[in-house]
Amino acid sequence: MEADESFSVNLTSPSSNVSLGGNTEAVVTILDNDLGGIIQFSAGAYTNTEAGPAASIIVTRTGGAASGVSVRFETQDGTATAGADYTAVSSTINFAANEVTKTVLIPIVNDNFVEGNETVNLSLSAPIGGATLGTRSTSVLTITGR
Repeated sequence: MEADESFSVNLTSPSSNVSLGGNTEAVVTILDNDLGGIIQFSAGAYTNTEAGPAASIIVTRTGGAASGVSVRFETQDGTATAGADYTAVSSTINFAANEVTKTVLIPIVNDNFVEGNETVNLSLSAPIGGATLGTRSTSVLTITGR
């Protein structure tokens, strides 16, 4: 990420029979479009059946096109337990230039027990590359029972 950049243009030395008006200088500003953007979950809640095989969690980036942008993704037990109900995921999500969506798969464990709905807490943290976290930096995955 870089700051906006500016330069000046000056009109000088007109040719014969031409005169310069009162304003002979202009400032041109190049706005930085290499921002990292805002990264967040595409939804406040996700649902997947216990039959799995995996829940698809979508993370989005808006307002940025730079490469070298990443964010930390983690699952945490809610009422579901890692290893028994799902496979814990802790990873870094990397966005390439102009990339706006990433999908993270959370493997679901089908334990063949009759049980109610269980939840997994999802979080995004530590954005780098000029990115910031959006309002949906946390979400919940509900694993529906049978």
